[in-house]
Order: sequence, then C-alpha cells, then structure tokens
Amino acid sequence: MREGKLEDFRRIARARARGYKLTYFLVAAIIVLFELLFIAVGDLPRLDTAIVLAGYALVLTVAPWIGLVGDLLYVTLFVGMNLYGYESSFSFPVFGVFLIVVVWLIRHHSIAAISLLAGVSLLGILLSENPLVRTVSEIVVIVIVLSVGFTLRVFNDRKGISERSLATARQESRRALVSVRSELAAWLHDTIAKDLAQMAISAQNLAAAHPELAHEMESLTTIAQDASRRLRPMIMDLRFSVAAPSLHAAVKESASMLRSRSIVLNADMVSDIDLLLSRQAMLTASLFVRETATNALKYGQASSAIELYVDLNDDEVALMMSNQISTEHTNHAFTGGFGLANLQSRIEREGGRMSFASTGTQWIINATIPNLQNSTEGKDDE
Repeated sequence: MREGKLEDFRRIARARARGYKLTYFLVAAIIVLFELLFIAVGDLPRLDTAIVLAGYALVLTVAPWIGLVGDLLYVTLFVGMNLYGYESSFSFPVFGVFLIVVVWLIRHHSIAAISLLAGVSLLGILLSENPLVRTVSEIVVIVIVLSVGFTLRVFNDRKGISERSLATARQESRRALVSVRSELAAWLHDTIAKDLAQMAISAQNLAAAHPELAHEMESLTTIAQDASRRLRPMIMDLRFSVAAPSLHAAVKESASMLRSRSIVLNADMVSDIDLLLSRQAMLTASLFVRETATNALKYGQASSAIELYVDLNDDEVALMMSNQISTEHTNHAFTGGFGLANLQSRIEREGGRMSFASTGTQWIINATIPNLQNSTEGKDDE
C-alpha cells in the first residue's frame, strides 16, 4: 500500500519537460518586471510587498520541477495572499494562474483547469469593490485564457500525432529494411553460396577420381573459391546487420553446410547458451563454429561425424571441435573467407586463446573466449 501511494506521489510530482520549465521561468520574470514597473509609478515598494512578490516568482519558477504539486503550491499561495488582503497590492501574479490553467488544458486536464479558472475569477469578483465591472472583465479573461489553452492543445495534439506517425513510419522503414536484407542474405546463402560450395567440392572430387583432369578442374575450383570468398563476407554482414547473433543459429547453419558432404555435426552444449553469452562472445563463438566447420568441409572425411563441445566456465566459454581427416588426397580450395590463422588472431586480440593440431587421423581445434556478460561489453552495448 505504501509503495502504491509513493508511486502516485511520484507521478503527480514528476518534473515537466524543458519547454515548460523555460515558460514558467519567463512568466515569473515577466510578473516581477511588470509589477516593479507598475509599482515604480507610485511609491517605492514596502519590504513585505517585495518579499511576497519574490515568493510568487520563486514558487512559479520551481513549480514545473515538481509537476502538479508545484502548480498547486502556486495556486495556494495566490489564493492565500488574496484572502490575506494582498489582492490590491499586486496586478500581475494572476498571470501565473493563467499559465497553469493553459498548461492543464494542454495536458487534457480540462475539468480541473476550468474549475481553477472559474474559482479564481469568482474569488476576484467577491473581493472586488465593483463586482459588476469585475464580472465583465473576468468573463473576457476566461474566454481569452480558454481560447489560448484549447488552441495550444490542438497544436500540441497535432504535433504528438505527427511525431507518432513519424516514429511509426521509421519503425516500418526499419522493419522493411531488415526484411529485405534478411531475405537477400537467405537467398544468397541458399542458392549462390551453396551452388559455389557444391561446384568446388564436385570439381575436387572429379579431379581426385580422374587425375588426368586435375589441371582443368583447378581453374574451376579457383573460380568457385574466389567467388565464395567475396560472397561470404557480404552474407555475414547482412545477417549481423539484421538480427541478434545466435550460437544455436551458427551451429544449425554449419550443420546444413556440412550435409553437402554427408558430414554430421554433433553439438554438445546447453540449450540456453544464447542467454548465457555476451554479444561479443556469441559473435566470436559463432565465427569459431563457422570457420571450424568450413575447415572440416575442406579436410574432413566424407560421411563422417564432427564433434563440437561448448562449455561455460566462470567468465570464459571453451569450445572444441574435432573431425576425421580425409584419407583421400585432395587439394581443397573452397574456404570460409576468414581462415583459422585469422580466427586465432582475432580471438587472441579479444583476450582469448586458440590452438589447432592434427594427430594424423583427426583434426582438433580448441578455443577459449572471454564471456564478459556483466561488464559494459554486454549484449546490448555492441
């Protein structure tokens, strides 16, 4: 219950926007300036009069910093001074009340604004020595203040509608861009990239089966290699631009790529790995999976199995991938466009470690990558 009341108080005491603060300050300055000029025509102001005037200016200046509470403080001060007998001493503090009425109208507090304006006008009529003349003047003032308030509310509402429409248009534009980039990346991956990979693999297999054609197949393999190397960074850039990184997605894509040679990728990692990794760790780990899978595609034994292990330990993620080395001598030129040496250099620049070695029949690659999930390098900061 106390928390609910505290939240209600925070809501009504929430500071207004910068434009409101500036407006309140300017009106407070105008009240003081005009009042001093008006008083200067007669005698010098008494000390108590100057203190009350300063109080009006101070409360009105502070009012927008504490929201509705500040407005009510100024109204209370104004009514109290009028009842106390200072009504005839000042002419311009009522401008502060008019400002509050206009602000309430703009913020769609119509009933409260009209009630405040009517109450202040009625108070002025009751305290006036000539109620009839004061009634006419108050009616004119009410019409002017309400006209200004409702007019500004219309403009403010139109501005809000325009801003919301612009924000919606920007969101739709971003969604359309994401959709186009995603579809383009998927199309490039599912058609051209796969065709290039299959072309390179088929040419290599044909050269292995028919050594007399090795020279002719070498040029075809080189073309596929160069095209794939240029295409892969484009696909990666499109994908990283449109979606959050995912280690699960990298494993799934790599498994799909390896199936072109009937190689099965067995991944051993926790199901919620994406939630446990920082964005940077996930990007680097995903790159590790893709590059090591590409290495297995190049040098691995067809119709074999690849083992991938992902383990979390304190602030690090450890990865290991092993695959059987092909017993056939092939000159694979199809690459992932990044390379294990470059991958190792990148991991080490990020404070990790990587090693790879061959046992003669098996290729083993290990990496340890920092997982700074609780630091400023977290998921949302990349």
